[in-house]
Amino acid sequence: MWALGVDINNLTGQIPSCIGDLDKLQIFEAFMNNLDGELPPSFAKLTQMKSLDLSANKLSGSIPQEIGNFSHLWILQMWENRFSGPIPSELGRFGANSLTGGIPEDLFDCGSLRTLDLAWNNFTGGLNRRVGQLGELRRLHLQWNALSGTIPEEIGNLTNLIDLKLGGNRFAGRIPASISNMSSSLQVLDLSHNRLHGALPAELFELRQPTILDLGSNRCAGAIPAEVSNLRSLSFLDLSKNRLNGTFPAGLGGHEQLLTLDLSHNRLSGAIPGAAVAAMSTVQMYLNLSNNAFTGPIPREVGGLTMVQAIDLSNNQLSGGIPATLAGCKNLYSLDLSANNLVGTLPAGLFPQLDLLTTLNVSHNDLDGEINPDMAALKHIQTLDLSSNAFAGTIPPALANLTSLRELNLSSNHLEGPVPDTGVFRNLSVSSLQGNPGLCGWNLLAPCHAAGAGKPRFSRTGLVVLVVLLVLALLLLFSLVTILVVCCRRYKKKRVKSDGSSHLSETFVVPELRRFTYGELESATGSFDQGNVIGSSSLSTVYKGVLVEPDGKAVAVKRLNLEQFPAMSDKSFLTELATLSRLRHKNLARVVGYAWEAFKMKALVLEYMDNGDLDGAIHGPDAPRWTVAERLRVCVSVAHGLVYLHSGYGFPLVHCDLAYMRGASPKADVFSFGVLVMELFTKRRPTGNIEEDGVPMTLQQLVGNALSRGLEGVAGVLDSGMKVATEIELSTAADALRLASSCAEFEPADRPDMNGVLSALLKMSRACGGD
Repeated sequence: MWALGVDINNLTGQIPSCIGDLDKLQIFEAFMNNLDGELPPSFAKLTQMKSLDLSANKLSGSIPQEIGNFSHLWILQMWENRFSGPIPSELGRFGANSLTGGIPEDLFDCGSLRTLDLAWNNFTGGLNRRVGQLGELRRLHLQWNALSGTIPEEIGNLTNLIDLKLGGNRFAGRIPASISNMSSSLQVLDLSHNRLHGALPAELFELRQPTILDLGSNRCAGAIPAEVSNLRSLSFLDLSKNRLNGTFPAGLGGHEQLLTLDLSHNRLSGAIPGAAVAAMSTVQMYLNLSNNAFTGPIPREVGGLTMVQAIDLSNNQLSGGIPATLAGCKNLYSLDLSANNLVGTLPAGLFPQLDLLTTLNVSHNDLDGEINPDMAALKHIQTLDLSSNAFAGTIPPALANLTSLRELNLSSNHLEGPVPDTGVFRNLSVSSLQGNPGLCGWNLLAPCHAAGAGKPRFSRTGLVVLVVLLVLALLLLFSLVTILVVCCRRYKKKRVKSDGSSHLSETFVVPELRRFTYGELESATGSFDQGNVIGSSSLSTVYKGVLVEPDGKAVAVKRLNLEQFPAMSDKSFLTELATLSRLRHKNLARVVGYAWEAFKMKALVLEYMDNGDLDGAIHGPDAPRWTVAERLRVCVSVAHGLVYLHSGYGFPLVHCDLAYMRGASPKADVFSFGVLVMELFTKRRPTGNIEEDGVPMTLQQLVGNALSRGLEGVAGVLDSGMKVATEIELSTAADALRLASSCAEFEPADRPDMNGVLSALLKMSRACGGD
């Protein structure tokens, strides 16, 4: 036997010593089981071993020194176990264990080593200068250990290095200038959470390929060099928590791929240049300039960041008003403008445009005026802090209707009047309202009627008000009479139109489809009982039903929302029915009938799918653990159906029911299909709360971020229940997500057509052994 694979099972116990009798064994894969205990001494006999993978088990003890005799070994993975003690030489991947001591010098004699991963251990000591001898190294991961000393200049000899991660250690000194030697290869540089100091070397900005540059949480000082504009490929830049000074670097505006920018907790000053912000329109995830000394107004150009998820400008010295252009940031989840010198009122009409916000903090400013009632549009808001301003007037009752609101702080303002007693106000602490002496009526405040006790029943002012109200009442009565007369005339005209519509409903027939009456569908669905609902959206509600005649057949009844399909669309509805009746495809549910009664009901009757819907198959409690190949087959089936819809007739039919958007172009279906593929492979809902390192993001951004980190990043976002047995399957899953990302491009013109998508999926399916 030369190969043995028992990976991704539920095997327990120790590896038997008799494995040493398989002296011809070249490949042994046992990753992702529950194996424990120590490696048997007989392992030393496996001298022909080429590929050994014991990752993701519970193996413990020391790693046998004899494993260094495996002269043919070219793949060794033992991450996520419980190995302890020093490691032998000539080994590569030992991340996420509890290994201690120094990195052995013999390791640096492995001149052909391409990956060295010792991250998340307890290694101490310095990084040996001999690291420069590993000339073939592509990835060096030493992050989150306890390494100290300086980063040796010899690291610049690693001219083939793609990924360098030294973050989370105790390295001191300056960033070595020799890093510029990697200018043609290095894509990821993480030196964060160390003790590096001094100015940022100019050589650092000679790198031509970096997509991720993380120098956060160090002690670097001086200005950010203008040469930062040279890093054109950057998607992630973190210089936070250093001692950088000077002004906002204008060169940051030219990074067309930048997704995240964090310059927080430094000593930067001056105005935030509007031109630079305008040029950063690609920022999609996180813009953090907080805890600096920026002055001047918030640039109006910030509204051009249409895809940004989080903006934090807190703890600066910004002045002026909150720009109304922020309404352009329609994908914003978190906005923090607290602890500045902002003045004026909250812009009217801002919050209905920012209805995705979950966190809003404008506390500790000088904002005034009333609290906007249109804050009721913030239906996803969870944290709202308006404290320490000069807001006046009453608390809008609509705030109590924000069902997602968990934290509310209105303290230290000039609010007055009754406090609502529903919603978040039921469990509000007194500290959230203190500093507003005019408030009343809450369970810890004075009753609202107490201030009026003992006053005359009518004052001169009250009498004037009463007279005015009587006059207004008379005017209102006159207006109502006028309206009634007009309505009666319009009703007569509408009745004529209604008769015409009813006539259309009686005369129009689709021969290929059975026409059901309202009563038949009411009987089939139990009077449209909620217990029979199998899906719903703003456009329709789908019920499971059983036809009484002729054979008790199960059907799905899709009842359309009449508000979304008004009477004026009746003729269009019936015309489209005629088209739907001719659709025949194995991947489309067949339309078997319809029901239509003017002003009462529009419904489609479709074949009932016994195996449920795709949402249940992905997210349901009994969802299957599909392999990559099986998921690709699902994608191919859906793509076949869409290709048929888009090109099976002389004009495209748009499905519009794959996801959560509705459009009039086939490219809308392509977008929805891309999101569906992401959902299928990651098991994450596109409408759920998705975070990475505390930063909220969309499903598309999560997948894009993972793809930028290569196969390692893709593995981190895939459905943990999916069986990924080989690197080919992992690579194919990455290809599927890459295709999905292209389908979900922001601009419809940048999306492929479904024919091209189907062709790509068929190639992937064949590569994975599909049919």
